[in-house]
Amino acid sequence: MLLTYLEGSQQVQAVRGQITLVSQAIQSEVESIRRGYQGRYDAHLRAERDLRAQVSEVKAEALKLDQLKLLYEQVESQKEEQQRLFELVQRRLNEVSLSRLLESNNIRILDRATTPGAPVRPRVFFNMLLAVVLGVVLGVALAFLMEMLDTTVKSQEDIERKLQMPFLGVIPASGRTERRQRQWMEGEDAPNPYLHIVHYPKSSVAECARTIRTNLMFMTPGRQLDVLLVTSPSPLEGKTTTVVNLSVAMAQSSLKTIVLEADMRRPRLAKALGIKESKGISTVLTGTSSLDEAIQPTQVAGLDILPCGPIPPNPAELFHTQGFKALLAELRERYDRVVIDSPPVIAVTDALILAQQCDGVVIISRAGSTQLALLTRTKQLLEGINAPLVGVILNGVNLENRHYGGTYYYYRQYGELYEEDGQSVP
Repeated sequence: MLLTYLEGSQQVQAVRGQITLVSQAIQSEVESIRRGYQGRYDAHLRAERDLRAQVSEVKAEALKLDQLKLLYEQVESQKEEQQRLFELVQRRLNEVSLSRLLESNNIRILDRATTPGAPVRPRVFFNMLLAVVLGVVLGVALAFLMEMLDTTVKSQEDIERKLQMPFLGVIPASGRTERRQRQWMEGEDAPNPYLHIVHYPKSSVAECARTIRTNLMFMTPGRQLDVLLVTSPSPLEGKTTTVVNLSVAMAQSSLKTIVLEADMRRPRLAKALGIKESKGISTVLTGTSSLDEAIQPTQVAGLDILPCGPIPPNPAELFHTQGFKALLAELRERYDRVVIDSPPVIAVTDALILAQQCDGVVIISRAGSTQLALLTRTKQLLEGINAPLVGVILNGVNLENRHYGGTYYYYRQYGELYEEDGQSVP
């Protein structure tokens, strides 16, 4: 092509490009062949190394087999030696046994066995003594454990030391009185047990109620408790019974007293005082009746009651109205003491609304039933709205209990002397 065309011609360049491609292809093929032989060479080297390693392992195993063979021969030799010794000892033992059979019997009785008079096992006295000791220890430990796990309010110390609130007094527990209360509320023929202190003015319950009344008069000398709210942390604390006892005690001290049945969730006060209600707070606030028509006298002289009346759909809204404030102001003018029976603090907000309109708030707690945490929460809620807290009354106290026997011995003895005079206290 160079003889025909110039060096830079297109034909010459094309032929040169073909030559270059062929040269590259030849080099690539040569390199590929070289890599192939190199790979086979490396594989043969690896195979040789593996074979050498296997030869070394076989040699090591052969050496171990030689060592094991020597050990086997030693053990086999020891076995044969022990077998010979065993046969020798066996022959000697047979000879000794035969010689003993030929000797005369020289056995003598040293001590005859005696029949035991008592069984060796079980040791009844020891087991009983151990059971008594363990029973006493476990009983004391269980009693301490239950005492530590019990977080209920049980005594005056719990209220004053743990709750840091004034203690107003106690209301003794009476199982028979509570049963009669349930029977009377269900309509069975029985005297009104809620007026216990009226029928039995010298009983321990009456004395305790009068003590609480006195404490309310003298524990707050700087303010007049004209309107007193009685509430509790939760239901079934004996709030209604305490309200009746306290109101009767106030009325018996020549204080004109009225009780407001502000617990419109579960009204029990009117029925407890034997009042058949048709009008009350709700009818007065709605204008259906006048205050004079709603107020009703009770069996106790100087004690009136303002029932709750028909229960409204939202009782808490009534206590927010100006009408209720005006009603409370008019009752202040008419009566010396106004006692309000309110719902529990934890359950609904009625008590918190009423507490802001009263001169004092008394909390009722049941001994052995009210949790200290609930009582603490009740105190926090009332203090949060700046309610005038007066103190705590401990209801349902068992005067026979060791916690109260010394502190309230006077009340128990007074009730027992009263029974000795021929008047039965239920």
